[in-house]
Amino acid sequence: EETEQEIHAFLRRREERVRIGYAVQIRSSLSTILSRFRNQYPGITVMENESPTPAIAKQLENGELDLGVVAVSKDLEKNLVIRPLFQGELRVCVSKQNLISQAPAVTLEEFERQPLISLSLKDPMDSYIFRILQDAYPNRVLELKPHMSSMMLDSYFRYIENNDGVGLTYYDPWFTPTQYQKESSGHNSCILLPFDPPCQYNVAVVFTRKRPLNKQSQLLSDFIQQAV
Repeated sequence: EETEQEIHAFLRRREERVRIGYAVQIRSSLSTILSRFRNQYPGITVMENESPTPAIAKQLENGELDLGVVAVSKDLEKNLVIRPLFQGELRVCVSKQNLISQAPAVTLEEFERQPLISLSLKDPMDSYIFRILQDAYPNRVLELKPHMSSMMLDSYFRYIENNDGVGLTYYDPWFTPTQYQKESSGHNSCILLPFDPPCQYNVAVVFTRKRPLNKQSQLLSDFIQQAV
């Protein structure tokens, strides 16, 4: 009898949990919302997973996560349910010493001519943010010239500050490099330039089409959307 009660208690705990994944640039703003959710619904366990967006998409498909909060590429739109939260814009990130920093905006052709600092050790297109950039220009294939790479966001922006190369960054209500640098190091010296024409993306709550959301996941999804 005790074993049966333990099994039922375990199953109830599983039913009352939500597993949510998000990328690093989402963390700071989303954590505030998740804290408020936990305070309002103390009976629901929220399990967090910070991962690259492609890994989050795979975990959603495999049933390892219930929800994701990510910047959305066209590939994700094919396989996941998308609940948009807000729109952002990709920006070119350069040091103040870089001559291109004086420009009001950067065309794709100008961006391609610059030595690129990427977040991938191999092909820059392995970095998810470049998939979003490619989505904005469906009629051509990006020609990128990687100059150096960094696997960590902190060192990525430091490389840009101290070199002539350019980087690519998200810029939206939940993330700006300026805010991130101030939080992590107390200073910033990067200039953010828009693309001409602008390169926009959506940040959204996403989940798989394979399985309906449980009550707790639906509640958290609605809570996030209302908080934005």
